[in-house]
Order: sequence, then structure tokens, then C-alpha cells
Amino acid sequence: MFFTLTKTTEGCIAEFLLDHSISFLYASYDLSYLLSKYSIMNNNIFTKFFALAILVTLIGIHTAIAGIFPDTTITSETITTYSQGRRLKIQAQVVDTEGVLEARCYFRSDKDAQFFYTPMRRQQGSLFTCTLPAFSKDTRRLEYFFLSVNNRKQAIRSQTFTALPARDNDAQMSPPVSAELSVYSELPQIDLNNTGITDSRVRFSFTPDSRLFGLRAGVYKKSTLPASMNSKQGYFGGFQLDPTGTARPVKGLAPNMSGRQLPTRSDITPQAGSDTPPDVAGADWAGYFMYGDSREKTDVTVEITLQGTLITITTSKTGIAHYFGGLINENGDIKVYDSYDDQTWTTHFGPATSTSINLYDYVRLPSPEEPDPPFNELIITRHFPDPPEIPTGVTASDGTYLDAIQITWGETDRTKEYRIYTCLDSNVETCSLLGISTDTLHLHRTQSHNPVYYRLKACNDYGCSNFSAGDTGYIRPIIIPLLYLLLN
Repeated sequence: MFFTLTKTTEGCIAEFLLDHSISFLYASYDLSYLLSKYSIMNNNIFTKFFALAILVTLIGIHTAIAGIFPDTTITSETITTYSQGRRLKIQAQVVDTEGVLEARCYFRSDKDAQFFYTPMRRQQGSLFTCTLPAFSKDTRRLEYFFLSVNNRKQAIRSQTFTALPARDNDAQMSPPVSAELSVYSELPQIDLNNTGITDSRVRFSFTPDSRLFGLRAGVYKKSTLPASMNSKQGYFGGFQLDPTGTARPVKGLAPNMSGRQLPTRSDITPQAGSDTPPDVAGADWAGYFMYGDSREKTDVTVEITLQGTLITITTSKTGIAHYFGGLINENGDIKVYDSYDDQTWTTHFGPATSTSINLYDYVRLPSPEEPDPPFNELIITRHFPDPPEIPTGVTASDGTYLDAIQITWGETDRTKEYRIYTCLDSNVETCSLLGISTDTLHLHRTQSHNPVYYRLKACNDYGCSNFSAGDTGYIRPIIIPLLYLLLN
């Protein structure tokens, strides 16, 4: 396609041609008129044909160029103020004869240079609405604009609008939000501490590489992008609407996210909004980092945070492989970026589980000379704390109470609760749960005079011990006076 240019110089030429296409058309009329006049004066058929050919060609070029421009219109009521601590709902009319494939609302506060976006939902006809998250009381400005993608995959963005905090705004009076709100980033790293967002129900996710329409529309500058995006500047179907509503081409960016990605499993990109991933969150991870070339190992401890499908990994190592951010899906496939050098790491040889994660990054890209280069490796596991020891000293009372049997036992370490079981006999297969106690004593209320056999388990968040040794208890028997028996 004409717009698929990859060099800045070609983009500049295209921009010049597009911006001056009408001038070229008028110039072609003048040139053909002069040539026609000259040909008539000299009765030269070749000159007449040449003048006509120039005119037809330039008209064709102008028509083709004009056909590239979208006729998208985006209109909305300008929001000038926002309430800090409250979500903001915005609506816009988006019309495009090619059809609207997708619409988004991009935004950022004065606390962050990065744009995020929320999807716009079609309500009826050309009406779309979006919801922005709640911002903190210390934000002083909110910028937002709309982006529409038509069925020709052209990305058209509106002007940028600015909203200021409403006067006498009190974020503490805001009603609680219950619905989860999906917020997306097109950049491979998110600093969650500097977004200005105070919404407790926001789910951050990354945009798949094939849907980075904001880069096409010139939302970001090449100089501010992470090195891992390896972008090229040019024309890639990106436009901005000027104040008159005319679509003007902008210098978009073509991201090449492949960089140093791994083949095969790295092609499985975790998608935003996937089902619940494995529970890998915790500070109890440990393992090693190994350099691909030297095979030198460095022991590390690791902390992992998980927010929806967004995962961050922080190791005790400095420099490379210290901090990662990226995505994990419900299958355990991970794709993260190293904040040190923006390199891509993936679970190349198998998905992550709640107890094991293996991440890899090529030291060098494969080449004919080295088709299988070595990997840098981060191999980590976690060992959940053991369940408690088996309770000892289990004793059941023998006739102490008329209507109850008291069970006591010795305290065990790392125990959250004790589970008391009654059994038909010493066989553990016949045991059923009677109750749960956080103390080392339990009173079993009963009217039965039959002896009861008890066993225990000690439990915590990581499991339960095996059954303890058992003991039999019974309530005090009722002694009927001998005289009563004789009289009856």
C-alpha cells in the first residue's frame, strides 16, 4: 500500500505530496493549458497527446490520494471539569462511511506522561460512550481524546481536550465503585505509582502488538518509547482531525515488537482480560539467574505481584533481570520486559505454575551462523511452608461430665486451626469431621452413653497434618438407685 512506508524520508515525501496534492492538480491544469496552447500554435499532435496524458495522470493521482483520506467525524460535548475521586463518563458521535471497527478514549493526568485508554462502547447507531477511572485529589489536569479505527484499519484521532478539577470538589464524598474497569496501555511498562489514578477497581492490561493503533495515530513520540519497541517512523494509516474536522495525516510509528523474542511459545501472547492466571503472587520465590554465554549463576530471591493479568517480577539481583513487567494468561504463559534493557523474556519451554517459573531471553538473535544461540535464564521456584506437625497428647474425658466429653491435646507450631474427628474405631477411614477449634480444648456435647473415639489434625494455609493418635471418651453414666429397681 502507498501508506506502508518505513523510512522517514519517504514519509516526508508522502506528507509533501498529500499536503500539496490540490496544488499539483492546479499546476497540472496550467501545464496542460500551456502545452495545449503551444501544440495548437505549432499544430503538433505529439505535444497535444503529451499535454492530455499529463492532465489525465495528475487527475488520477489526485483522485487516488484523496481516496486515501478517511471521512471520519468525531463530535462530542467538551468536558471542561472533572470530579476528583469519581469516574467520568463521556460520550461521542463517531461516523465513518467505512464503518467503525473500534473506538477508544485515551487519557492521562498531569501525574503521568503516558497515555492509557478505555474502550468505547457502542450504545445506539453512531453513539459511543466510555468511562474514565477516578483520579486522586492531587491531580490538577486531565487530558483526553478519542480514537476511531475504521474497517480499512485507519486510525483517526480527535483533538486533545483538557479538563480541570471541579471547584469545591471533595473526593471523600464519592460513592464507592463496584464494577471493574479495564484500562489498557500500549507501552510495555507501567509505573502504577505515577498514574494519578485512585480507582480501586481498575484492571490494568497491555494491548496486543497487532492493536497498537495509538502508535499509528502519532500518540507517542519515538524518542520517548522504550528501546524494546524498536519503532520506525512513517505513514501507517494514522490521521488527526483538525479544528475544521478535516483528517490530516500524522507521522505514526510502526512498532517491531519481535526484537529478541523467542520463537514458538513466545508467539503465545497473553491477552488482556484473560481468565484468572495461576496464583504466582508472593515474596517467597527463590532460584537463580544464569548468563547465557558464561553460564555463571547468581542466586536470587524474588517477589511477584499480580493484578489481573498484569504481572511484575522483582529479583534481588541488580542490573539485568532485576525488574520485569508484562502479562500472564490463564495457561501460565508469561511475556515480560526487563526494565534494565527492555528485552523480552518468555516462558519459552513451558508455562508457569504456582510453584515454578522459568523465563528465558536470547543472548543474541538466531542467525545462519548461530541458529541456536544461548539463553539468559531466570529459574525460580517456591516452597510453601510445611503443614503443622501431628498433634500429640490427645485425651478424651472418661465420665467427667453428664452431657459432654472434653477433648484436649498439646499445642503445635505453625497451626491456624485444629480439626476434631469422631471415628467408629481406630481405622481413620471411618472418621468424620466433628468440629474446628483454634484452642487446645474442645467440648463435645452429647447425650449418648456410647464411647466415642477421637482423632485430630493440625492445619494451616498450606495444608493439614496426618491424623493424630486417638483416644476414647464417654459421658458419666447415670446410676439408678437399687431401691427403685426393686420397687419396679
